[in-house]
Amino acid sequence: MMFRFSVIAIALFLAACAARPIQNVDNHPVPYSAQKLPMTEIGSEIAEAAIARGWMVDKKADGHLVATLIKPKAYEAVIDLKYSQTSYSIVYNTSRGLIDSQGNIHYNYGKWVILLDRDIQERLSLAALRKK
Repeated sequence: MMFRFSVIAIALFLAACAARPIQNVDNHPVPYSAQKLPMTEIGSEIAEAAIARGWMVDKKADGHLVATLIKPKAYEAVIDLKYSQTSYSIVYNTSRGLIDSQGNIHYNYGKWVILLDRDIQERLSLAALRKK
């Protein structure tokens, strides 16, 4: 009985560590109340959300940020953050130590993107509330 439990626990652990397809966030709507914010403020809120999550952010152009996340064990992910007053995207750019032989990416990358997306939505909503 204990052996069977151990085998199941190990199988679940290995499944959780499996790589996943690369996840992007494409044209996610900016909260309606935040669409009246200036582009510079939308960009600042997106950058601050990324920085709060540990990403290093560089401005490439108006409406385009590049963010890099470096984790221990030689993991690095680079994403493009493209935005307008109505939508934003989080798009995979490159990585180091995260892609497997089938072209899938470490499951943590997907979690990083999901959390960043949630934080961007929250920050944009709060910024719009402060303007009222």
